[in-house]
Amino acid sequence: MTEEQLKSLPEPTQELYRGLERRIIDRICKRLNEVGQLSSTDYYKLDRITKIGGDIEAIKRDISNTNAIAEKEIYQAFYMAAKDDYEYQQKMFELLNRSWTPFDKSSEMLDLVEAMSRVTSAEFTNLTHTTGFVGDIAGLKKVPPHWKELAEYYQEAVDFAAFQIRTGITDYYNTVKETVRQLSDNGLSYIEYDNAGKKYYKRRLDSSVRNAVNGGLQRLSVAQGEIVGNEFGADGMEISAHSGARESHQWFQGLQFSMLEFHRDIKSLLNEYNCYHRAFPIILGVSAPAYTQKELNDIISRDKETHFYQDKEYNAYEARQKQRQLETAIRTHKDRAKAFAAVGNKEVETIAIIKASELQKHYKSFSHSMGLSTRPDLLTVTNFSRSQSSTMGAVTRKSKALDSLVGLTTNTGVSVNTISFHALEQSLNRKIRAVEIKDALMYPLHTGIIRADDSQQFVGWWATASINVETGKLISVWSTGGRLQRKYGGGKN
Repeated sequence: MTEEQLKSLPEPTQELYRGLERRIIDRICKRLNEVGQLSSTDYYKLDRITKIGGDIEAIKRDISNTNAIAEKEIYQAFYMAAKDDYEYQQKMFELLNRSWTPFDKSSEMLDLVEAMSRVTSAEFTNLTHTTGFVGDIAGLKKVPPHWKELAEYYQEAVDFAAFQIRTGITDYYNTVKETVRQLSDNGLSYIEYDNAGKKYYKRRLDSSVRNAVNGGLQRLSVAQGEIVGNEFGADGMEISAHSGARESHQWFQGLQFSMLEFHRDIKSLLNEYNCYHRAFPIILGVSAPAYTQKELNDIISRDKETHFYQDKEYNAYEARQKQRQLETAIRTHKDRAKAFAAVGNKEVETIAIIKASELQKHYKSFSHSMGLSTRPDLLTVTNFSRSQSSTMGAVTRKSKALDSLVGLTTNTGVSVNTISFHALEQSLNRKIRAVEIKDALMYPLHTGIIRADDSQQFVGWWATASINVETGKLISVWSTGGRLQRKYGGGKN
């Protein structure tokens, strides 16, 4: 399989657990929203809301159902990968005049897929047993720092919100906003302990799922290669090659090695996190390499090529890593939008959508500069609503319209170089058009003094804009009030 095919195999399973994560977060956020709608005198309702046992049982059922579906997804992924690798070996059997058993009739291969997929699926059950949230509700810190098992975190978050209502604490909404942000950004986290519980590491659940699937696929590939190799007397292994490989793996990809060299120098490297190299059994001196030296040199040359983006240089591997980071950041802000929608905070929901839209614009521009294909499938999140998608579309159109202002020169000779996120947000929320901002900057009714922070206001008939005269950044925009229209506009209408 190609690198892209291998990368895509864990994605359906990852998406299952991302969906599980969002359903759990939405459930908690909706409870927090219920608390926020109550008054300090609603003691009975507050007590009733804090009894979340039914929710926890529903979450447990959801986890169990997700694990069951994942088991089927894993088997399908492993079957596809094993079948593809197995059929690749057919030419070797034909070359040696050995009998060939089709994959679907090979009980040994089918049993191997079944066993490996069952072991990997069992890992998911273990993952979900020690899964919870990172957060510091009420300032309580425990070991591991800020991590709590799912039910405990849920209970503590709702209890603390109820406590704030009872005591009349005024910053309830700010505290809930921070709790929701932590919930959404950190997601479900898996904790693994080591050294009798003295050390641990935390990883997001969907990342742990991907790691488990990739690790299972790698073990399946090695076991399958050994079985098939034994059948035709293999004495060596050939490693697959792909572009954008990590630097520490460049030296062996596409080459053939003796069994001794493979087991001594390479096998352990293939088990490293997110490695997409595969090893295939061969007979040294007989098996023709899958890649010519020229093809391998071309891969190496392409990997060494660098491109600049915003004054920073990236090689192929670094560019792909940056792409993955941007994709994760876009999903993070979309997830935030969903969480804040569930808790009823429309303002922060909109800010999250605007940030996601701006990151997506940056992602497309970066990918184009690096010569990389974009992955729209990696930008999607579960149950992103139609209205949220509509808002994101409006943000994209607004951002594109404001980008037309870049390069414009104000009536004072200042060139507009960049548009701030704040200006974009205000333009969207206050329904100010780019043409109105352009009018203010080029044909203002009044130009203010340059302030200590290097900002200057341009008062137009429809809009007022503030720009940093040193950097050329459009800082802020707002509608021009009637008083200023009368003061500076005279008889204009």
